Amino acid sequence: MAKTPTTCLTISDVPFGEEVTAGELVGWSNNQLVLACGALGTTIAAAGVAAAAYKSGDRGAIHLVAEISGFAGLDAGATQYLSLDTPGGIQSALPAGAGNLKQVVGYAAAPDRIAFIPEVGGTVL
Repeated sequence: MAKTPTTCLTISDVPFGEEVTAGELVGWSNNQLVLACGALGTTIAAAGVAAAAYKSGDRGAIHLVAEISGFAGLDAGATQYLSLDTPGGIQSALPAGAGNLKQVVGYAAAPDRIAFIPEVGGTVL
């Protein structure tokens, strides 16, 4: 199911460094391009949610605080973390493993949506 972000705070005209889809978590790389976040051995923390689909080289918008719908089976109130396995995704399990990034990205507002309120930076394990 497609992820649909509803925004509270947005910034526009930011450069994208790779293809992303709406609702995917994104972060800043060293060269300031927005990249889809993946925690597996990386330290690119989620900074926002892609407002739409973008290709590398596009300029677009990200939501800094948002509600994202389109999930299934989340436990309401449960902490959500940056995914170790799916770039731009979330996971409910606490991340573990040396070199991985542990970052709280929000909370399940209901079984089908999260409140995206990211922890700044996260912690490299």
